[in-house]
Amino acid sequence: TPINETRKFNGDFIEKWMLKTICGLIASNQIAVNSQRQNVVLKEKYVDLLFNNEEWPISWGLYFKLPENKQIHKFDCISVLPYTGNNEVKAAEFLFNNFVFNLSLGKPDKPELWGIHRVNKIHFTNGKVIKTIELEWNDLKYDKWVSLTRTTTTTQTPSDWKDWMKK
Repeated sequence: TPINETRKFNGDFIEKWMLKTICGLIASNQIAVNSQRQNVVLKEKYVDLLFNNEEWPISWGLYFKLPENKQIHKFDCISVLPYTGNNEVKAAEFLFNNFVFNLSLGKPDKPELWGIHRVNKIHFTNGKVIKTIELEWNDLKYDKWVSLTRTTTTTQTPSDWKDWMKK
C-alpha cells in the first residue's frame, strides 16, 4: 500500500550545486545565445559564495516557479537555461521533470515572476498519499510551501515541448 513520505534536502547545498553548474558552463564556454557562444564573465562573487561561505545577497538564490495555468506536465528531463546580460549570467532556469526552479544571481526587478523564493516544502498529493520534499535552509525564516495535486496521468510529452527545446 502507498505511504506518505518526506525527503529532506539542504536548500543551501542545492543553490551551491546550481551555481557550480553555471560556473562550469561559463568556464567551459558553453553558454550560447542564438547558437553563438557568449564570452561570459566568471564573477569573483560566485567563487566567494561557493568556497568562502559568503552569504547570498537578499533576493538571490532558488525560486520555485508555478506555471501560470497551475498545471505541470511531469516529463522525464533535466535541463539548464542560463539568462545572460552584459556578459554575465543573471539567472538560470533549471528544469527537473518539467518542474521549474530558477536560480537568481542578482536582485530580480519582479521577484514574483521568478516564483517562490527559497520554498521550504513541496507537497505532492495523489489521492490519499502525500509525498513531501523539504528544503532546509540555514536561515530559518524561509517557511513558504506549495501543495501540488495529481489530477491525471499521461504518457505523452508536453504539447509545448518541441517549441521549448528550440529556445
